[in-house]
Amino acid sequence: MTIVGTTTASANDVSAVATKAVVTRSLTNVMDMGMVAFTITPAGADWGVNDLAFISFPTYYNPNIGHMVRCALYDAKAKADGERLYCTVAWDYTLQVYGPATAQKKAAAFELRVYGVAMNLHTAAGNFGVGLTNSTYWGTDKKLTEFKIAADTTTGVWGGKLAIDVTSVTSSSTVVRASTDITIAFNLPATTDTVTNDANFVAVSLPY
Repeated sequence: MTIVGTTTASANDVSAVATKAVVTRSLTNVMDMGMVAFTITPAGADWGVNDLAFISFPTYYNPNIGHMVRCALYDAKAKADGERLYCTVAWDYTLQVYGPATAQKKAAAFELRVYGVAMNLHTAAGNFGVGLTNSTYWGTDKKLTEFKIAADTTTGVWGGKLAIDVTSVTSSSTVVRASTDITIAFNLPATTDTVTNDANFVAVSLPY
């Protein structure tokens, strides 16, 4: 993450910009793929289509953040995801998120959700670095316009589960090169430790 330097040429000082960032997690189960939400209040300018966010994760997370990571703005009124945002791992432990088509206004909080994050155990909570910038400034100078440190939440717990019991697998078509629906019926094992909820998912590996 870009840091403050001793001169304007080396890095820009954004410490006086009163950006706010708060972190919440949907799951703490180790080996689960969960969601990390960032409630961000821009202080310098609106955050929109020509802007970027860089989020550095503590190093006890996966360097690649997780698997099949996706990002979205959360609509608190509708209680559902709103606009999907393109995001990618810029470098180890750092996620790059491209700004939304509808600008998030300065001084108004918005919630950015990152799904597919590998949960973990940690002995001491670390910090996320949340930085905002615009694509032009980043393209020429690789500098941020706003930055805020946000503390991680409590450590995870062991959340391993017994294997699921698959009772049947059916296919709607066996015609070569035709599309088909695959229906898999299964029973989930009884919950004995941590909670299995709607943020969990079942992964399926198809034959090559």
